[in-house]
Amino acid sequence: GTCAAGAGDYILNGGGGEATLNGSVGTDTAQYFNSSVNYTILRDGNVAVIQDLLGNDGIDAVIDVEVLSFTDLNIETSQIDQFSSLEYIATYSALTSVLGASKVGGLSHFLMFGQNEGRTVTFNSLEYLASHEDLFNIFGFDEDGAAAHFIEFGLQENRDVTFDALEYLASHRDLYDVFGADKDAGALHFLQTGRAEGRSVTFDGLEYLASHRDLYESFGLNTDAATIHFLEVGYDEGRSVDFDGLAYLASYRELYDAFGLDEEAATI
Repeated sequence: GTCAAGAGDYILNGGGGEATLNGSVGTDTAQYFNSSVNYTILRDGNVAVIQDLLGNDGIDAVIDVEVLSFTDLNIETSQIDQFSSLEYIATYSALTSVLGASKVGGLSHFLMFGQNEGRTVTFNSLEYLASHEDLFNIFGFDEDGAAAHFIEFGLQENRDVTFDALEYLASHRDLYDVFGADKDAGALHFLQTGRAEGRSVTFDGLEYLASHRDLYESFGLNTDAATIHFLEVGYDEGRSVDFDGLAYLASYRELYDAFGLDEEAATI
């Protein structure tokens, strides 16, 4: 069922079974009648889902509620670690059609299925915005808005994430010295100042792997791992990118006939 607070401080509980608890103005509390160790909690912004591990209450959706009250302690919702539910949905095309841009749906799916299946979040909203200047002009730095756009429109429009924040950092050593291997920081820099400064991505993780057999044997085709290696180790070791995908295609006509000018396909 649904339980909604009015203006002021309210105590909400679903009364057993799955429930949606909606807070309002004031400090609202969602009340549970077992110890906190019997629950798993996941949060994305003002939305949280609480799974009863004993099976009595199922999963509750808690929205705009400031405190979770258990028999052993109270937890401020704002102190719960964040999970990007919309980026999670955007990572898996099968989920986009089932869940849409639902934070509750994404959080619940990960709790019930995704974490046990070993699913992770690889879609990055800031990289999506950096890939499409028209979307950045609309959404600015609104990561939820960007992820929702991809789920509802971008996937169908065949919009890809072409900007790679780690490769951007690897292309500009001065940025790595400031931000380390922080993807979000790299994408934010590009959106805030890098594009206007004319900075571009020149480092290619696949070509770096193709240039160093030992790294390929360690990382396979994991370009993120390869780029982080270059940032943290390879640069100081003096490793460079010697492989050139276009030159490789030009050297073998049969590969050009198969791949055209697709450097990524040739490098793989």
